[in-house]
Amino acid sequence: MLIHLGKQTSWYELYKTYECVRRLCGGEKRLLAKTWTSSSHVKRFTRTADYYYRHAYDPAKHPPKHPMSIEDAAEMIRYLVEQTLKEKSLSRHSRRNPLDLED
Repeated sequence: MLIHLGKQTSWYELYKTYECVRRLCGGEKRLLAKTWTSSSHVKRFTRTADYYYRHAYDPAKHPPKHPMSIEDAAEMIRYLVEQTLKEKSLSRHSRRNPLDLED
């Protein structure tokens, strides 16, 4: 996830980062349940990336009505990464240390 985010900003790297976040959260439904972003923002991001940058041009498909700018996409993805890392860090620290023998 951080490898993709650390590279030069591109739709490809942003989408790869999004896929990692989505996987770490347990899928898109669970990601959206966290309320870190709205389903409409995710849809704008994925439709923009898919239509313009990830798939070959297909005249049968219509472009998104309101494509997301790469700057807005990068901001959203950085925020999702930050929230995912915070959540994973908190859940890891909340587990009992197996080496701690004091009760």
